[in-house]
Amino acid sequence: MQAPRAWYGKIAEFLLQSGYVVALVDSSLIVKSIEGMLAGVLVYIDDLIITGDDEDEICQTRENLSVHFQMKELRELKDFLCLELDKSNDGLFLCQRSMLKIC
Repeated sequence: MQAPRAWYGKIAEFLLQSGYVVALVDSSLIVKSIEGMLAGVLVYIDDLIITGDDEDEICQTRENLSVHFQMKELRELKDFLCLELDKSNDGLFLCQRSMLKIC
């Protein structure tokens, strides 16, 4: 169980050196705020979700991470930990349909 902790340590150290801070609410969420814009990296075992409203920072973070770590971008996020995500012009909608139990 040490490998995920070591991976998190390396990613977190790199992001902290890049101006990110660990969120107080969840240590797996590492965020960066610049002039009211936000970029965030969620670390879950060996997966990363990079998101926010600062497209330039998101692209720069992806590039910087790919230089220092072996990475591949899988796809646009549609589901994560039993959450279904749907992006539209109105925003991001979350659903936990798979968690509903019909009695």
